[in-house]
Amino acid sequence: GPLPTTIKPQRLTAGQEAIAGGTAGFAARITVAPIDLVKIRLQLQRNYVGDYAQGLAGSKSLPKYTGMWQTMRTVAAEEGCFALWKGNVPAQLMVMSFVAIKFSTYNQFKNWIHSKYSDFAHSGAQKER
Repeated sequence: GPLPTTIKPQRLTAGQEAIAGGTAGFAARITVAPIDLVKIRLQLQRNYVGDYAQGLAGSKSLPKYTGMWQTMRTVAAEEGCFALWKGNVPAQLMVMSFVAIKFSTYNQFKNWIHSKYSDFAHSGAQKER
């Protein structure tokens, strides 16, 4: 059949927006989890690296992790690829909840403001500025 000439956008419910936000948060967190793990590993050895640089370390061996890609390769080789997501569940739940709440409250509040003040926006008051 013929295609419609105009498609009227539909507003999502708060629940639908929360699901969209939770899904977006899940995808974002699962993608950056390995980078976060690397950052934490590098931060945890920072004091050791500082001591090594000053010649204060008891052992004169080099630090285990020397950069982002080397840390990823070392973790994957020694602990397995899935270790790059080690400890991710609590952070995953936090990010999913945060983004779900952010999506739903922002859009619901924006729609409420728009409906409350839409007469003002279309009255020409903005044109006088």
